This record gives sequence, C-alpha cells and structure tokens, in this order.
Amino acid sequence: KFAILRTERITSFSAACAHNLRTKYAKNVDPSKSHLNRILVDNLGLAERAELGSDAGTYEGRLINYYDQLGAKVRKDSCLAMEFVLSASPSFFQENPNKLDDWIAVQMSFLRKEFGKSLQLAVVHLDESSPHIQCFVSVEETKMHKFKNRYGQGEKLKTTLNADRFNPIFLQRLQDRYARVNKRFGLKRG
Repeated sequence: KFAILRTERITSFSAACAHNLRTKYAKNVDPSKSHLNRILVDNLGLAERAELGSDAGTYEGRLINYYDQLGAKVRKDSCLAMEFVLSASPSFFQENPNKLDDWIAVQMSFLRKEFGKSLQLAVVHLDESSPHIQCFVSVEETKMHKFKNRYGQGEKLKTTLNADRFNPIFLQRLQDRYARVNKRFGLKRG
C-alpha cells in the first residue's frame, strides 16, 4: 500500500475549482455521494460562491483579488496556484474504513506545516472510487528586492508570483516528507 501525492500547476483556476467544489461533475464522480465531501480549508470563500450559484469566473476573481491585496501582479501566463492531491492505495481505505478521519487529520497537519497561509482550499472527496484530499496552494513569494534608479539604490520588500520554487528537487523532498508522515498507517512512498 502506498501514500500518493500528486501535483499540478494550475493556470485555469476556475475550472479546477468547479471540479473540486462540484459545480461541474467529471465522469468518475458519483453525484449521489457528493454530499459526503467535506471542505477542510476555504480561505478565499470559494465554497460560498458555489452555494450562491455564481458563475465559475468568480473563483479566479477571488484568487486574483487575493494576489492584488498582496501587491503581486498577475500576468496572462502566470501559474495561479499549485494543486496537490493526497491519497493512498484504494485497498488501504477498503481495509481501514474506520481510519479515514485519522488519515484526514494527519494529511491536514502535513499540509498546514508545509504550506501554512498559502493553503487556500482543501476538500476531501468521498464521491470517487478512492478517498482523497485535493488542495490549492497559492504561489506568492515575498522577499527583499534590490533596486537602482536615478535617485540611488536600495531595497524593497516585494511580493511576486513564483511557482518555480515547486521544482523537481522540492517535489522529491516533499514526497519523502509525505511518506514519513504516512508511515504510521503502514503506507510506503508512492
């Protein structure tokens, strides 16, 4: 049995939110079980938009508004967020249905430790073949930038969007840390 952690860069935030909040259904989703899904984190108020029946475009608007408040500029080709899917081999959930809540608590602790305030949305999906948590992590990065202009030089704290830090080395180490956290369930590195 394996601990599974998958990641993807999100450039169409609205489509990803529509899937995660079930305003649109994929073929592998059983709508009769969607009421079992739970929103674990929603820092942008995205579920509120889904309940109001607003169009999906407002999802991306909420994220861009968040970046605007931080002073980060969003370009047309920007990676808007990183999506992470946390799961385990289907047999783990079939053999241990009573461990689901404990598993969810451990995964959320891991996500909060790794991403802190950048964790914007986390939903546990129980309406697909295998339980999993899908989450969005915002990609803002605040650091000191040096500048030079006709008045002199200096430093300024600046927030930018930077998904490049989620590089292969970071993701490999993240997989290692994820496997260590899930050892208590008898799961191996995926």
